[in-house]
Amino acid sequence: MAQTYSPEDRTVLAALASQQTLGPRSLAHVIALGRPLREVWGASSATLAALHLDKRVIAAIRAARSGPSPETVLDDLKARGIQFVTQFDPTYPPLLAQIAVPPAVLFIRGALQDSLAVAVVGTRKATTYGRQVTETVTGQLASHGVTIVSGLALGIDGWAHRAALAAGGTTYAVLACGVDRPYPASHRGLAEEIIERGGALVSEFPPGTEALRHHFPIRNRIIAGMCRATLVTEAAVKSGSLLTARSALEANRDVYAVPGSIFSPLSAGPHFLIQQGAKLVHTAADVLIELGIAQERSEAETREVLPDSAEERHVLEHLSQEPIDFDALVAATELPAATLMSTLTLMEMKGRARNLGGNVFARR
Repeated sequence: MAQTYSPEDRTVLAALASQQTLGPRSLAHVIALGRPLREVWGASSATLAALHLDKRVIAAIRAARSGPSPETVLDDLKARGIQFVTQFDPTYPPLLAQIAVPPAVLFIRGALQDSLAVAVVGTRKATTYGRQVTETVTGQLASHGVTIVSGLALGIDGWAHRAALAAGGTTYAVLACGVDRPYPASHRGLAEEIIERGGALVSEFPPGTEALRHHFPIRNRIIAGMCRATLVTEAAVKSGSLLTARSALEANRDVYAVPGSIFSPLSAGPHFLIQQGAKLVHTAADVLIELGIAQERSEAETREVLPDSAEERHVLEHLSQEPIDFDALVAATELPAATLMSTLTLMEMKGRARNLGGNVFARR
């Protein structure tokens, strides 16, 4: 196909790819015919059947022909701020092109940069521990220039995107729906922030596509395929996150996993991966070393944290990165609840403590 691919073929491909009833797999089948797409576009149903195309594929091509012209489709995408990238374009992500079944086309809102990327994935029902690990490790990776890729889902995905943005980094969200309707709806504000901060929304599904259950395993290979490595922070054994990890392994990419409590079912996924040979990640430095990025400790990381008051000093003695409940901290410090709360609030403002929600705190 590459030898016969022309600007006119690209225009036809945009029209075919935007036809929701065609689907990524059927579109790949049409491209694999190796014929100029302008010929396929104008062919009769009998000719298409002679090319051994399925009846549903033929019906989808006819439906596309009955809609707007290919030129109109491409112009409409541009007007809506949606980039259309095919596997024959020089802007197609090079790592993604190397996987066994790369998406024939990508719809993109925002900007894809040629940068080192790591996928961070995990459960939608993240625990406080999972959130803390994800925020800490992801934030440190992003602060070292690593682009964070995830799926915009609730739980770990969302925290990974937010941590990357909080660290001033770049993040991409790969969707199981159209880039014009990010899913879940509660993360649409996050999706817009990702774009505004220099990142991107990416999908092989055309605009207007809803997030259907069977779309998620399909998109997981793209998350892994765009990245040098995949990190699983918290997940069950039977989960989409482990499917993403498997896609990474199939693409000959590295897989990392964060261990957790043996009593948590959400640690079972990372522990299984570690048993299968994934690298155990204790800190972000473990990932950075594997990626060949020299970790230079900043002044903020190396200087001693000096308390500004006797109360802060006392709280720091009992506060670690292990989450602790407010009542337990009251008992440990023996400070009045009001004094402890005001001290913790000041420490949060100065970046020395973190409120993990539910009156649970940890040292930053």
